Amino acid sequence: MEIIAKRYRPLTCMGNWVVTSHIGEIAMMNLASKDTKHICDLPVKGVKRFLSKSRTIERLLRTEAKIAVPISGNELIISFHGCIYNVDIVKGTIHPELTYRNGMNGPMRIVPIKGVSGFNDCLAFGEYTLNSQRKNPSAVFTRDYVTGKWKKAYEFVPGRVRHIHGLTPDPENGCVYILTGDFENEAGIWVAKNNFESVEPLLVGSQTYRSGYLYKTECGLIYATDTALEQNYLYCISEGENGKPDLKPFYEMDGSCVSSGETKDKVLFSSTVEADESIRGWRSWINMKRGAGIKSENAKLVAVNKSDLGVSVITQYKKDKLPFKLFQYGYMKVVDAPELESILVYPVGVKKFDAVMLMIKYEELK
Repeated sequence: MEIIAKRYRPLTCMGNWVVTSHIGEIAMMNLASKDTKHICDLPVKGVKRFLSKSRTIERLLRTEAKIAVPISGNELIISFHGCIYNVDIVKGTIHPELTYRNGMNGPMRIVPIKGVSGFNDCLAFGEYTLNSQRKNPSAVFTRDYVTGKWKKAYEFVPGRVRHIHGLTPDPENGCVYILTGDFENEAGIWVAKNNFESVEPLLVGSQTYRSGYLYKTECGLIYATDTALEQNYLYCISEGENGKPDLKPFYEMDGSCVSSGETKDKVLFSSTVEADESIRGWRSWINMKRGAGIKSENAKLVAVNKSDLGVSVITQYKKDKLPFKLFQYGYMKVVDAPELESILVYPVGVKKFDAVMLMIKYEELK
């Protein structure tokens, strides 16, 4: 494992270059030479920009961008503070494309949907709003690659789900899976077809189905649960009798999973050190009690073989002493760097390695 740089949060890779969020700006770093170049400033007001030079304040104010998706050789989509922006890395420009619904800072993921029968090629995300009263609907939005226009593609009725954790395209089966949360009948995995005109439940109604990431492997679909309420597991969904889904746990996780990534032959899941969800209101922001489903004070990164579901622990870091919710949970952001046959890992909210970009070679994942 190699230390690359501090406070360069990896967002996405473009060849040997990684796009990063770096102290109020978007910057690119060449992973071979370690050369960096400024692309543009993030829309952060002067006072916040100045205060965010402190890593502790940066965590408090959430002034790092967390999501970027390439849409062409020189354009990116970036989600930041309630808006989706278009960034031209050649011209160094940034302009807004879509403002989120009130109460939404950003989605958990933005994913490309390409080559899926019944779907136009597009970018897509699910709304991730606070929605504590369940009065608002939760929608899927898509962006056409040709026109660059965003539209609402599907909407759950108010009260059906709290919000949407993620989307996973499945070209082989001509569908897109929608992952929803949070509690009881809200948590589930749904199957969307025909440009989201048809949405049907696959597994719905339990913390067992609460997840943010779903992956196709040779053994079936796999995911990690994302709950602070009870024991978390890695699960595999295969086809059972009469075509019904057969769900089996194959690994016990130390905590919930809010960050994941994959390489050609492995899936990586980071466990999260988060707070007890039963503590609400202002006390939740300073609470230092772990949830019932958080079994360790360490954020742990595990790798799963797509061929046989073998699991290995890659690294782990202890949560620091700052309040869980106020200064962010302990976890690891993962970005694949296929050109260098490596993954990039960015720990958050942990001792010693908080905000340090690390590079791990594929061969170290064995």
